[in-house]
Amino acid sequence: MGALFAGVTANAQQYPIYNMQFMNQSLYNPATIGIGDQVNAMLVQKSYLTGIDGSPSTLYLNIDGPAIEDKLGVGLGVYNDRLGISNRLRVRGIGADPGGCQQDHYLDFGLSLGMLQYSIDPDKAEITDENDPLLVNKKFSSSTLDGMVGVNYTNKNFTAGIGVTQLFGTSTSLADNVSYTLERTFIGSAKYTLFLDSKRDFSISPMIVARYANSQVPQEAFVILNYKNMYYLAPSYKSTGALGITAAVNILDGFKVGYSYETIIQDPVGSYQNGGHEIMVGYSFDIRAKSNRKIEKKLDRLDEKLDEFELRQQRKDKIQDELLKQQGQDIEDNKQNIEENKKKAEELEVEIQETQKELEDLKRELKEAGILKEESASSYDNQPKGYYIVIASVKDVNISEERMKSDYLDRGFKRMYNKSTGWHYAYKAYYKDFNLALKDLRETRKGEFDDAWIHVLK
Repeated sequence: MGALFAGVTANAQQYPIYNMQFMNQSLYNPATIGIGDQVNAMLVQKSYLTGIDGSPSTLYLNIDGPAIEDKLGVGLGVYNDRLGISNRLRVRGIGADPGGCQQDHYLDFGLSLGMLQYSIDPDKAEITDENDPLLVNKKFSSSTLDGMVGVNYTNKNFTAGIGVTQLFGTSTSLADNVSYTLERTFIGSAKYTLFLDSKRDFSISPMIVARYANSQVPQEAFVILNYKNMYYLAPSYKSTGALGITAAVNILDGFKVGYSYETIIQDPVGSYQNGGHEIMVGYSFDIRAKSNRKIEKKLDRLDEKLDEFELRQQRKDKIQDELLKQQGQDIEDNKQNIEENKKKAEELEVEIQETQKELEDLKRELKEAGILKEESASSYDNQPKGYYIVIASVKDVNISEERMKSDYLDRGFKRMYNKSTGWHYAYKAYYKDFNLALKDLRETRKGEFDDAWIHVLK
């Protein structure tokens, strides 16, 4: 074998390519982080072209999520990519602006900065030239600044984005006449989701990923089958002649695992390799979960107090009815019973007042949390006073009549409009009784609409 390196500029495929990328695209586009309410952690191990000596393997860890009241997305990405005797370790911080929206159009921007360390392990090489520059200089690793920028657009079920990796295109030197150049690469993606049933449980999402760089890079196509965001099956094809199949499942609340197998069907590589394997372990949790649990406890407490209040009021009413009957009878034996019932009624009145105070305190806390909102019925046309279970709201400047119709009205929900403030509300049900509204709210928040609230018209 010839020299380890002799006047070399390393510039091969520089970013690992994952079949799991449809579950987290921040590796190529930092604008995709911070969208939604969840913090996501994903660990991926990929081995490909197995059966070939020195075949590539990659370990990738990514953590990201929303921050600062959803005005910013932040994350951290670390990946270690090994190919033969070379190794790349990349650490980068990610920041994204969850962009503004106009009538269902969302535009997000992202930027990541980090460091890349490129190293070579000469102990794994077959050496025929003892004067190889790497061996002479004993310099086997070097670091350089790395950056990436991206933009992502979303409109209803369609999303498209473009990221520019290795933004600075810098080079790092390992020895005389031996360098590693970061090749700037443009990566675009587009995906459209089509729901197959009225409940929006089943969906199919064609997705394409297109790359452009000076060196040859693969293009990809996926078809993602999804059931309730719990089960995924995604066949894929790459322009290099690689066929893949990916399966992933949420096994517990927030935990997910996935496996992907890929093989190259084109020669000459196809005849020498045994395929590739990709294993993913991930965890996602809602950053609002703790706050929501507190709210649910307050709702439960409010429900209990309402039941206590109603029960004590009934007992007091019953005692007062007995007092009226006893006071109408001039019988000496009734005097003691009358006094006892008066005392019981007074004690119940104290308990009722204490319960009433707790109810008012709980209602005030829920109002502060946005779970109970009160307005004058005069701001609405033909809306009776009472309690409405609101599942969605949007202001005039952002209203999309088409989405209001498809997402809510066509599904049997109703609509109300505040002509004074310009807010549109989609609501599930109307009640005259607060207790009934509260019980419905608790059930509603356990399902699809976990941020539902009671709108009180007075």
